[in-house]
Amino acid sequence: MIRVTNYAQMNRSLNNMMEVQARTYATNTQISSGQVAQNYAGIAGDSEKTLNLRSEATRIDNYLSNAKDVDRRLTLIDQSLSAIGDAASSLRTLLMQATTSGLSDAVPLEQEAQGLLDTVTGALNVSEDGRYLFGGSRTDTKPVIVPVPDPAVWGDPDASYYAGDDVALSARLDDQITMDYGVNADRQGFQQLIGSLKAAIEAGQIGSTAMAETALTMVNDAIATLADYRAEVGTNQARLDSIISGHEDRKVTQEEAIAAIEKTDIPSATVRMSNDQTILDASYMMVSQINRMSLADYLK
Repeated sequence: MIRVTNYAQMNRSLNNMMEVQARTYATNTQISSGQVAQNYAGIAGDSEKTLNLRSEATRIDNYLSNAKDVDRRLTLIDQSLSAIGDAASSLRTLLMQATTSGLSDAVPLEQEAQGLLDTVTGALNVSEDGRYLFGGSRTDTKPVIVPVPDPAVWGDPDASYYAGDDVALSARLDDQITMDYGVNADRQGFQQLIGSLKAAIEAGQIGSTAMAETALTMVNDAIATLADYRAEVGTNQARLDSIISGHEDRKVTQEEAIAAIEKTDIPSATVRMSNDQTILDASYMMVSQINRMSLADYLK
C-alpha cells in the first residue's frame, strides 16, 4: 500500500513501464514471426508501396514462368531437330550407297528408309505436357499424320502429311516482348526430307535407281535447310536466356525491397529488445522503491 509518495512520479513511471512492456512484446513478436507487422495496418506508412512491389513481383513471376515454359519447349524442339538432322544424314549415306552400288539386298533401302521415317515423324510429333510443338496453334493434334501419305507427285515436296496450321507458337515474355518460337512441321525442309524418305521407300519397293537419285537430291536440299532451323532455335534460346536472367535479377530486387519493409531485422530487433528489457527492469525497481516510501523517507 502506498502511504505517502509522489503520485505524479508514480503515475509517470507506470505509464513509461507499460509503454516499454508493449514495445518489448511487439519486438518479441517481430523476432519470433520474422515479420515487422502481422497485417498491413502495422506498416500503414508503407502499405501502398508494399502492395505495388508485390504486384510487380507477381507480374515478373508470371513472365518468368512463361519464359521457363518456352525454354523447356525450345529444348525439346532442338532435340527433335537434332534427331531429324541425324536421320537426314543417315538417309543421304544410305542413298549414296544405293545409287553408287545399285539397289540390291546388300542395301536394304526400303526397310532402312522406313525406320528413318518413323524417327522423323516421332520427332515432329513430340509433345510437352500434352502440347504438340510442331503443329502451330493446334497443340492438341499430332502435326504429322501417321502413316505418312504418299506425295501427289514423286520428287515434288508437299505438306499432305501435315495436320497443323500456319500459326507459329508464341509467348508474351515481358510487357514489350513477344517471342515467336514455333517451328511448324510443314516447313520446306521437312517437306523435302519426308518427300525424300517416301521416295527412298518407293525406290526400294520398285527397285528404281532413278527414284533413289531423286530422293538423294531432295535430302541434300533438306539437310542445308534443317541446319537453318536449328540455328533459328539456338538464337531464340540465347535471347531467352538473357530474358530469364533479367527477370530473375528483377525478382531478387523486388523481394529485397519487400523484405526491407516487411521482414524483421533480427540483429537490430534483438539489440532493441535487450535495451528495452534493461529499461523495464530499472522501471520495476523504481516503482518498487516508490511504493515503499513513507513520509519520513520523503522528507529526508
